[in-house]
Amino acid sequence: MTVGQNLGGANLETSFPENIGEGKAGSIHLGFRIGRMARLMRKRHNARASASGLTRAQWHVISVVRYNEGQSQRCIAEILEVGEVTAGRLIAQLEKDNWLVRRADPCDGRALRVFLGADAGEALRTLDAIGIEQEREALAGLSPADVVHFLRCVDVISRNLGQAVVAHKTRVPGSCGASSDSV
Repeated sequence: MTVGQNLGGANLETSFPENIGEGKAGSIHLGFRIGRMARLMRKRHNARASASGLTRAQWHVISVVRYNEGQSQRCIAEILEVGEVTAGRLIAQLEKDNWLVRRADPCDGRALRVFLGADAGEALRTLDAIGIEQEREALAGLSPADVVHFLRCVDVISRNLGQAVVAHKTRVPGSCGASSDSV
């Protein structure tokens, strides 16, 4: 199997054995590497964001709402990959502190839609600054061309995985209209 033909003109003629991903010799352990990188980034971000007074769970909710503003509380819970009760408690606390606002759905009075509150802007600016600095640190030593190439690769992998989810949708919980790359 050949990887790399769809990287926006980049030509990575890297061949992998057909047994890739089966734990045999030749596996590149992609999931492990991406998971480790994500865990390290979360740990560093948590350490820096704690100074803002928000917990990891709270800033994660604010970030998810930022990119999914107006979604139902149920959909926010699904994107966060937590239970509806857990999401509801987090959202209620953030609403009390004016970070988020819940409004009744005009079409379904039982549903609540979640929006950024008046005080969310300051938190988002802080989180953005932390994220920018962290990206600089993570990408140190890579040339601008390397960064562009890396991002193209990540986009292709995300698209491939997103297509696999759509193809197997009957096995995956509903998306509530969120994109596969929702935060």
